[in-house]
Amino acid sequence: MGPLVVVVVWRTLLVAMHVEEDVSIKGCLSQLSQISKQGTKGYRLTEQHKLARVGKTPTYVSVIGSVPEVVREIQHWGSGVRVITEDDCVYEANYVIVSVSIGVLQSDLVAFNPPLPRWKLEAIQKCDVIVYTKIFLKFPYQFWPSGPGKEFFIYAHDRRGYYTFWQQMENTYPGSNILSVTLTNGESKRVEAQSNEDTLKEAMEVLRDMFGPNIPDAIDILVPRWWNNRFQRGSYSNHPIISNLQLVRDVKAPVGRIFFTGEHTSDRFNGYVHGAYLAGIDSSKELLEEMRKSQTLFLKPLLALTESNIPRQLYLTGKLRVADAKL
Repeated sequence: MGPLVVVVVWRTLLVAMHVEEDVSIKGCLSQLSQISKQGTKGYRLTEQHKLARVGKTPTYVSVIGSVPEVVREIQHWGSGVRVITEDDCVYEANYVIVSVSIGVLQSDLVAFNPPLPRWKLEAIQKCDVIVYTKIFLKFPYQFWPSGPGKEFFIYAHDRRGYYTFWQQMENTYPGSNILSVTLTNGESKRVEAQSNEDTLKEAMEVLRDMFGPNIPDAIDILVPRWWNNRFQRGSYSNHPIISNLQLVRDVKAPVGRIFFTGEHTSDRFNGYVHGAYLAGIDSSKELLEEMRKSQTLFLKPLLALTESNIPRQLYLTGKLRVADAKL
């Protein structure tokens, strides 16, 4: 039986795993963990191998490709997939897992050839994308009230959402002298399109309107740009309160050998980190089930991984106020 290749497209960055016959995927987890810990900037991994032993079974895993590589096209057919990157590298695999954001799926960054079916495209386009921007301003000293009950400030303006929700960070980070302001959707996109200097000027005008003309100028500003980031194209998905569950199922549903995952595929926790985590577990189980049906690989080591290393039950407590989330 030949080797199996599974390609994971994560935020359009390529991680390809070449799994030799009769091996366990456990052997490569530490390498993938190192990729995650060190980040993708400046980190390249090509044809590195790892030997591991799981029980009595020698394990040989090869992690192929370069990280990061930007995926531009995914070709698919009945028996496999082909992933093509921006620098014209080509990877062929048995399956591909696509975990890019819903905003990227709605953009033209990644092309599918042949195109995704109509029902899939309609589901992707119907899913709302929220742009949520928290701007941080650092000052030489604190000039705003702090203490219990004085963490948030609300600014009223003729324009809806114009630098409305402010939060001082002293309760969480004493001595930081940092204020944050939250913008969403239209205001987020408007601010992302202008310079940091213009944004700082607008924010300072609002603060002087609230606290008087003698407050100091900010010495630094951080403006995230989730909408203009081509690897993100928004902050998170938003399913309406009254939503057609079929829409979520269609967003998540595989197309041939292309599997989809991410927070936008979670019907219970979309928009949250734990939603993405749980969706990844669900998608991996679905892929393993498909592998079992296709009988393309000896699956006992892989199935052992899902039984032992992935939590069967997560307890999500605290501010989330979710008693539990059973898989």
